[in-house]
Amino acid sequence: MSNQKKVKVDELIVTVTYTVSLLEFEMPEGVHREIIKALDEGDKIILNSLLYCNAQEWLAENCKESESMEWEAEIYDIITPKKEKQ
Repeated sequence: MSNQKKVKVDELIVTVTYTVSLLEFEMPEGVHREIIKALDEGDKIILNSLLYCNAQEWLAENCKESESMEWEAEIYDIITPKKEKQ
């Protein structure tokens, strides 16, 4: 890919999702409670979550993209500059 011509992009909006499986480990009870609550209520645990702050911090530290089993990207928008007429 490094030999391909480059295209200027002003903005790219994308959601990247990856799946991590953790096996045979321990976690703090408070984190466990928050994860169970989120699962039971169908909630997502998001960055800077006030509702699940312990779970969010623990998941961010323990679920790394480099350990993922699956990876996908959903593109919402891409904006390229319009070429000026000469």
